Amino acid sequence: MTAAEYFDKGLKSLFAGEYETALDDLSQAIRLDPEFGEAYAYRGLAHYRLGNYDAAMAHYDRAVELSPSIAESYYFRAILHGHWKQHEEAIADYTKAIQLEPERVEAYYFRALNHGAVGNYEEALKDMKTAAEAGYEPAEKFLESHRRKPEWN
Repeated sequence: MTAAEYFDKGLKSLFAGEYETALDDLSQAIRLDPEFGEAYAYRGLAHYRLGNYDAAMAHYDRAVELSPSIAESYYFRAILHGHWKQHEEAIADYTKAIQLEPERVEAYYFRALNHGAVGNYEEALKDMKTAAEAGYEPAEKFLESHRRKPEWN
């Protein structure tokens, strides 16, 4: 099998919740192509799902190093930074993911939560509104529960 075939197989396992199998397949993809940045990103996600956070971060960092134009690498890393309450780092990675893939509306929502955690309330509201206006239901519910409407300026 090729690196791309192992990668595809690994993604299927990952999305099926078979994280150990995903790790094996993604490791094979990396073994065959050590510069396969996207494989590192998704191998990091498999580690994250298994609770191996340090390994996940190492893979995200490697993915960013190898393929700095892949939004998922920054997005996944931002989630882990947020989990570790490293809000400024999470904001920076969500910002980069949004720059690379502006239609990734969930990144606005999660960036908003991190902005709120550090007291950047204006930025948080702006991002939450952006996500809500794009139809991201958690953002709509958040604004509704806080008596905010997406059409507010």
